[in-house]
Amino acid sequence: MFQKQFTQQDGLEIDNVQALEFDQNGFLWLGGGVNLSRSKLIANTNPTLLQRFNGNSFHTISLPGKNNNIIDIHKRSDGQFYIVSNKALYIFNPISTKFTQIQEFINGGISPIFEYQGKDYVITQNNLEVIINRIHPDAYLEEQFRFTTRVNRILIDQKTQFIPFEDVIVISDDNFPITFVTWEGDVLKTIDPKGFENNRELALYKKWINGHFQMNGQHYVLLYNNSQVYRIDPKAMGLIPIASSESQLPNDNVKTYNDQKGGHTIISSYKDQLSIQTLDNTKGLTTIYADKSFGPASGIEIASQDIHRDAWFTTNNTLHYIKFPSDIVTTLLPDKEIRAMTSLSQKEYLIATQKDGWHLFNSTNNTVKPYTVLEQGDVLKPYASRNFFIEGSTIWSNDTSGGIIETDTLTRELHYYRHYPSICMVRPTDSTIVYGTKGYNLMEFNTHKKTHTPLISTDSLDIYDLEWRETDNHIVASTNKGLLTYDLSSKEHAFYNDPTQLPDPFLLMGDYHPDYGYIQGSRSGIVTTFNLATKEFKTLYQDELQAGIATILFDDQDNWWINTFNGIVSFNPESKQTHRFSVKDGFTNNEANRYSALKTEDGFLVGTIQGLNLFDPEKLQPEVNTAQIVPLRISTYNTQDKKYSVSHDQYAFKEHRDAEVDTEYAFLPAGRHGAKAKTITLPSENRALEIGFALTQLDVTRNERYRYRLDDKEWVSIGNTQSIRFPNLAAGNYILEIEALDFSGNKIGDSLLLPIHSKDFFYKTWWFFLAITVLISSILFWMFRQQQLRKRLQEGFSQDLMQSQEEERARISKDLHDSVGQQLTLIKQRLQEKGDTDISELTHKTLEDVRHISRNLYPAILKQLGLSGSIEQLLYDIDEQTDLFVSADIDDIDHLFDEKAALHIYRFIQENVSNVMKHAFAKAISVTIQQEQKTILITIKDNGKGFDVLEKQKNNSLGLKTLQERIRILEGTLTIESNAETGTETIAQIPHTHAKN
Repeated sequence: MFQKQFTQQDGLEIDNVQALEFDQNGFLWLGGGVNLSRSKLIANTNPTLLQRFNGNSFHTISLPGKNNNIIDIHKRSDGQFYIVSNKALYIFNPISTKFTQIQEFINGGISPIFEYQGKDYVITQNNLEVIINRIHPDAYLEEQFRFTTRVNRILIDQKTQFIPFEDVIVISDDNFPITFVTWEGDVLKTIDPKGFENNRELALYKKWINGHFQMNGQHYVLLYNNSQVYRIDPKAMGLIPIASSESQLPNDNVKTYNDQKGGHTIISSYKDQLSIQTLDNTKGLTTIYADKSFGPASGIEIASQDIHRDAWFTTNNTLHYIKFPSDIVTTLLPDKEIRAMTSLSQKEYLIATQKDGWHLFNSTNNTVKPYTVLEQGDVLKPYASRNFFIEGSTIWSNDTSGGIIETDTLTRELHYYRHYPSICMVRPTDSTIVYGTKGYNLMEFNTHKKTHTPLISTDSLDIYDLEWRETDNHIVASTNKGLLTYDLSSKEHAFYNDPTQLPDPFLLMGDYHPDYGYIQGSRSGIVTTFNLATKEFKTLYQDELQAGIATILFDDQDNWWINTFNGIVSFNPESKQTHRFSVKDGFTNNEANRYSALKTEDGFLVGTIQGLNLFDPEKLQPEVNTAQIVPLRISTYNTQDKKYSVSHDQYAFKEHRDAEVDTEYAFLPAGRHGAKAKTITLPSENRALEIGFALTQLDVTRNERYRYRLDDKEWVSIGNTQSIRFPNLAAGNYILEIEALDFSGNKIGDSLLLPIHSKDFFYKTWWFFLAITVLISSILFWMFRQQQLRKRLQEGFSQDLMQSQEEERARISKDLHDSVGQQLTLIKQRLQEKGDTDISELTHKTLEDVRHISRNLYPAILKQLGLSGSIEQLLYDIDEQTDLFVSADIDDIDHLFDEKAALHIYRFIQENVSNVMKHAFAKAISVTIQQEQKTILITIKDNGKGFDVLEKQKNNSLGLKTLQERIRILEGTLTIESNAETGTETIAQIPHTHAKN
């Protein structure tokens, strides 16, 4: 039996749930209000009265008008609800979440809604008059009749009962006696009216109907503070007690229920026990479920779409779900972790649990009782036995704490033969047991001599399962690192873990099939077969959820039942067809346990970590899932209110609707072109969006997962979360696609497709962008023209400045040569005539310096030797006059450039060489000038210390800017690469655009 509960921590906000109902989509609605016993202690001016539950989250819906407790939610035939509060009656559309008030009741009360022959009735009051009304389809109350009670005060409320028959109606309340009245309003009979007189002693004997249900056309009731079940006899106008001895129902609180299929149930609490029961005409009350540790329960409400399958009920501010045992899957030992099993006789099976010893299961009557064993007279519970072997009146077994176990079935006396914890066993001969260990040895135990013998060391392996066949006499061991084989005859062993053949070497279980050979199941859900003769593996099955393989059973139709750590998979090795079964199909837990599976004549026994399951594989069929994913809630920013608003109106997602009420409401996006969902528009001021959604046909055992994507992009997995939030969705148009997947990864229903338009700011619209583009283009064009003008002026200024510098240098060079040089020559001659050699030498040196300075200021040799010769002479002089090693490879380029261009090229090389001598501390420099088809390539390279080019550019280095300007004037390109290890390389590429005329 599967159970789950939801509390305030899960989002249940209603303090006192008094009504439950399912809508057309299968979602559960809860109504209620403030618990009167707590309302005086806890101030709540805005209590939660109505919530929708989708299996994962609760959505709160606000009621209009005053906040009065909801006492009933009743579904109409068109799918809408009648909602009854203390003071008003509403029609409520669960799809649009819109309320329509039918009538308000300022004075007096109102009962729940009752249905009879397709018509809905409600009871109201006028002082001491009880009024029976039919709710007209046009949304007004149509009085049928009224009668006056003979008590001092009444209050029609949720305790009022209306039980209609063809000729009479039974009406009951805790304020007046049970009354039989005709459809015309004539009171025919009252039951024990004295109990309602104004007398405290008589009040103890009040009889009023506390619960009512139908079965096989008969009406049954339970009376307040009375454990007897009664049948209503409308002819005799009496309550007939059920004669069965099992018809007594002691209770502190009781709730009866009939589902739409005619099924019934009774939920009651008595002291600390909660019970769920049904009534049988012959057997009386039958208990389906009982929990003796439930504690006191109050305010029980119940709802179910199939009471034979499951039920939702509330107690003590908690919502409970119970899935009743399946008719196909029998649950045994529901609270035990199952470990091993074997057949003792035709109908008796020995079951081992993890911590609670052994149990005996009898399949004739499906009873389980402890199988008590003794050690030296004391009761013992073997811990986690993994295997059983039956030998006459002896049971051989093992456990993970003690080793080998021998048990006498007649005396139940048990003996331990301890050596090392045994994980798994096989029985090759009548006298030997081979068992596997973790990190020790493959062992042999002699059952006659009671001795343990190591076969081979397996200290690096954990052996999880063993298989043996007499035909080949090999032990085949499934380990955590691969497959181990051991020949019992030759004592030879082999180990296999080639990843090309064995994709996952972590093997959890082993088995044997006559057609497929040895079978292994891995931790990642891969089933492989192994041929002992050919030593070859073959992958046969890969689990969709990568769930570990626990055990495998084979049915008579050649289907494999693969019991995994996440459900039981029916697998056909020929067709490869699979079906996965889980808790929703009646199993106690999705995780099967290793060693715990057995094929019997009654079906399959499969053990899990929480209970044992018996089922007939031929009867277990996959359910047809008709659920569809639908949107339930949208949260967007409201530009008018300047805040976020939440809408539960599902029509807000739908493009068109024919009527206010849809008997079948669904989004039908079978394909992207067929989507009819309304576009969700997000304002540019705040493009946040949150969408809540869920699968219809509420089922908390479904274990679905969700994923979404925008415009066919990558899927985003969100697990079981049933909402998607975009904090700021970029402007544009999107299609949001949401998918639901079952726990096998298969898609549930159709995709939900929601178009979204995320608005852009007005200044990002196409017309604004066009206007701004034109304006900016005009400004940019004007700025470009101005920049070009400034650039031409700057270039002209740079050229004029350099030209002026060259002219000034020429003038200074001429003055130094013609004036200073001549005077120094005259001084030198006179000193030589006087014989003053020291001063003459000094004068000579000064004269050479002046000439050198003059040549540097203006290279007159350009006219004498030409550009190529001048460069060669410059490099020759440097090589001769300094310690720098200079190499040169100069092509003849004199005819390619005019005088001005030649001067710039010469200066470019001169300034580069000067920089090397001053800053690089280089040992060598090379200069090459190569003539190419349309350009010349100048390369200057040194082996100096280098410098940071970017840093020089940031600091506006004057020398670097001068080099760049000269190359720019020549319409060339300049590249400089420099680092501390290799020095500096300067490359200039200059076109032939300055050739001599």
